[in-house]
Amino acid sequence: MNLEIEFVPGEKYRNRRGVYEVLELLPGGRMKVRYLADEVVAEFDQAQQSRIITNIQFEEKAQEQQAANVKPSRPAARAGTAAPAKTKPAASSPGAARPSVASSRKTSAPVEAPVELPPAVPIRRSFEKLEVFRLLPFIGFGNLDAKIWFIGTNDTGPEDGNITLSARIAMPEYQKELADAEILKSRYRAETNYFYGNPTWRYANYLTTRLLEPPEQQTEPARHEYYTNRFGALDGDVLLTDTLPLPSRNLNNQEKWVYRNTSLTDSPYYNDVLRDAQRYQEDQFLGRPTRLKRLNELYITLKLEEKSPKFIFCYGRAGQWKYFREIFPFLKAYTDIELKISPDKERQLKIAVAKDSSTGTVVVLLPGLSPQENITEFFLDHVVTIMKGMSR
Repeated sequence: MNLEIEFVPGEKYRNRRGVYEVLELLPGGRMKVRYLADEVVAEFDQAQQSRIITNIQFEEKAQEQQAANVKPSRPAARAGTAAPAKTKPAASSPGAARPSVASSRKTSAPVEAPVELPPAVPIRRSFEKLEVFRLLPFIGFGNLDAKIWFIGTNDTGPEDGNITLSARIAMPEYQKELADAEILKSRYRAETNYFYGNPTWRYANYLTTRLLEPPEQQTEPARHEYYTNRFGALDGDVLLTDTLPLPSRNLNNQEKWVYRNTSLTDSPYYNDVLRDAQRYQEDQFLGRPTRLKRLNELYITLKLEEKSPKFIFCYGRAGQWKYFREIFPFLKAYTDIELKISPDKERQLKIAVAKDSSTGTVVVLLPGLSPQENITEFFLDHVVTIMKGMSR
């Protein structure tokens, strides 16, 4: 097995989804890993991941060269750039891709072309205010007239916020209200063996198919097909949105705040906002206040047009539920329900459910859709039963 990268258990590497730690090398050239950001465990083919890391290195060098050609005095810098080759594995830092120990293991074949992704752009640290503000009209992925809405707390981007802003400003899809989720699904397919890319979309797809698909389609292959062809499509049954307009991986830890190194060249005030997690969340333009009002207005408009969604899932930790309630201030009476996460465990999770009597829309407040919140299919099946019962 020829590898550009020699993977070592306990060491950390980075693909486009994020930084992961190798837990175990498996037979057949595979390995078990755990992502640091959300603790998702996955199995990878070592050769495939080696190619991905090599492609990342190739792309980053190309981006740096392109940036150097544009601004020779200030070449673009990117946090977490892969480390140069070493003769011996050393303690790695998050975001670092580790080259091979033994040169004899390197393949003599030409480096494969990078995986199919949006055009590479130089990673910048300085933006004009108007550039960032052009991203604010973006609502999310999917169809505004969808039968099901999913509203999260924030869209998770890379740990370096400059990567997110650079990419989104360069992509016309993010200058519109809605984008097809395929622009992210195709990236996930190219980079990892985890089919859904992230657990949130896997659970959202599970809820969608349980509510909309017939009994004979309640199989994992059928869910895979639905996810591939319909989930998050512009003409599909789902809208994926969030209560914050700019993506961020971490909202609570100032040391891990992704925009701390981001600056706006024409706005000292918004430099301070972007560099402070709390101010960002509370800011009238970049934060929640305007987004919550906008989501409320979208729902009211659809309500007047008799196109309101049938189900709305709002997910996040209980401390975030107050923001979801602001979107639907006319829903005064939520019913709190505790559901078990497994038939053989006593652990329960709380949800809150309300119904808009004028439209029949059922709104449910859920914990975060992630394994860390102990979400299980058993738990979600009970949520579906409750929502189906309330929608009659």
